Amino acid sequence: MSLLQGGTNVLLWASVMFVCWAPFWWVIFFLCFASGPALRHAFNLSALHAALPALVTSVLVWVFAFLGLSAGGLPPGPVPLAVCAFLGGPVSVTAVAWWEIHRLRRRHGVRWRG
Repeated sequence: MSLLQGGTNVLLWASVMFVCWAPFWWVIFFLCFASGPALRHAFNLSALHAALPALVTSVLVWVFAFLGLSAGGLPPGPVPLAVCAFLGGPVSVTAVAWWEIHRLRRRHGVRWRG
């Protein structure tokens, strides 16, 4: 079997496919193997303050909720149910985050200042 089949160079085709797919697979492997350490070390907000991860989570969930509301509007359905669906996620995340801050203050003496 020769490398020339029907006027197409198989070796050239294979090398072009490799060059085209190599960046894709590099990104996939990078995301799989580098995201965990990056999240653990680069975004370690608890090194700054013990309550900061809960506070930032609360703020970000509300920001993303309002971005979703401005981009797509309320979820489909009756308006009271749509409002409950819109507020359910951010309110529950905020409640858990503030409970965590309360627990840190009570059990570990974490204060916002000093």
